Amino acid sequence: MSTEAATTVSFIAKRIDRRCKWWAVKIPAGEAASLRLDDTTSTRRFGFLAAGADLELSEGDAVVISEQRHHRKDRGYDVALHVVIGGKVREYRPGAATKASIKAAATPEQWTELKDGSGEVAACLRLLKAIGMFSAEQFRAAFPKTTASLAEEGATWNPPQIAPSAVDRAIAKVCDKAREVELQYWGALHLEQAELQAERINRRPTMPKAS
Repeated sequence: MSTEAATTVSFIAKRIDRRCKWWAVKIPAGEAASLRLDDTTSTRRFGFLAAGADLELSEGDAVVISEQRHHRKDRGYDVALHVVIGGKVREYRPGAATKASIKAAATPEQWTELKDGSGEVAACLRLLKAIGMFSAEQFRAAFPKTTASLAEEGATWNPPQIAPSAVDRAIAKVCDKAREVELQYWGALHLEQAELQAERINRRPTMPKAS
């Protein structure tokens, strides 16, 4: 058995009705931290999958699939998140209850990143971001059914203790500080130049008035 076969899970991105509109996107593990919940088009940079795409997913990889309910009779889309947790692809269709569980388990700082966005696609991305940033304890509190399934299967799931979003926030903070210092420098320089200019003007000899 190859190493790849032992560490990946097979998944086919399939549609139910070929007459209905359909799209799917694969989000690699760890990339959810960079997605915006208030702009679901941010997933487009990963590219859309072809219908029936045969994928090999690693732990933490996810696929979002959206399909029109019916091309004539029904409106709206069914959106589902498929993510590899504990060596198995698990399907989620998050709603208001999932959002409430995530909010209850999140810290105030985490919730500021998870609260934005509306709709089914944003709900899937919110769940995926939460999985990436939550500790093991938070994961158990927010996703009890998944935790129970993992226990029954004898599988393990160890969420990262330091989420990529925390690194992003640290980098942003450093950049903001650097920008602040830069503005202070240029402000002080302009002030100095203005003072020198005023001093030169004051030193100019005055012409005697004509009698």
